[in-house]
Amino acid sequence: MAKALGKEEDYKLFKSRSNNWKNVFDSETGWMGPKDHDGNWQTPFDPYEVKKRFVEASSAQATWYVPQDLEGLAKLMGGNDAAVDKLNESFETAAKLDFTSGKSHSSELDDAYRKIPINYGNQPSIETAFVFNHIGKPWLTQYWSREVVNTVFGDLSPNLGYSGDEDQGLMGSLSALMKMGLFEMKSGAELTPKVDIGSPIFDKITIHLNTNYYKGDKIEIVTEDNSNTNRYIKNAKWNDAVLDKPEINHNDLTNGGVLKVEND
Repeated sequence: MAKALGKEEDYKLFKSRSNNWKNVFDSETGWMGPKDHDGNWQTPFDPYEVKKRFVEASSAQATWYVPQDLEGLAKLMGGNDAAVDKLNESFETAAKLDFTSGKSHSSELDDAYRKIPINYGNQPSIETAFVFNHIGKPWLTQYWSREVVNTVFGDLSPNLGYSGDEDQGLMGSLSALMKMGLFEMKSGAELTPKVDIGSPIFDKITIHLNTNYYKGDKIEIVTEDNSNTNRYIKNAKWNDAVLDKPEINHNDLTNGGVLKVEND
């Protein structure tokens, strides 16, 4: 916002502060870690232990929340491939517990559920499937976002729908976005806001826009050769223009048009 308003000094101040996450990244463990008042890493340390010096999260869950600099996070982890391996392993581990700390928010501290590296039952993990888009492996965003949708948001029952902390409608909103194959990693906080593209589960989706606020009247998302196994994007076009990245400018989207996705 400061940059857009031409407030250069404010921009530099806040830009500098946005790098403070690097002070709590422990290169030895590869995770964000807590420090004491003297700047020493606190021990013992378990990245999977929830609510131990992390608010409503564990180190494993909170580490990926650097939406302003995921490329920088990957670099500190040893590069994109190393970051992808680390995140993919977290998803594989979380899949064994259906990506949630139990079927209710009250069970997240139970011994059987609490040590989960990615918890789609609470806010700190909701961006993780789309992190792959930003570190060079969009097909893993497409794979894991589908797995989360099928497992966590595949029904209206406690077993397969909104397991966890559904406060303020967040899980319902997240479910709708992921099923449409859309997500905003930076919540619109960019000079040119962008929307991530995932893997839409429907053959056709129509989003009706309120013309009091948007130039367009509707957005259509059309997916060809779509199935649970054909979840990978072969190519994507916005109003017949080929997209070279799994993203679309927010303003283009809200001007209305057709996002056509061909799956493989």
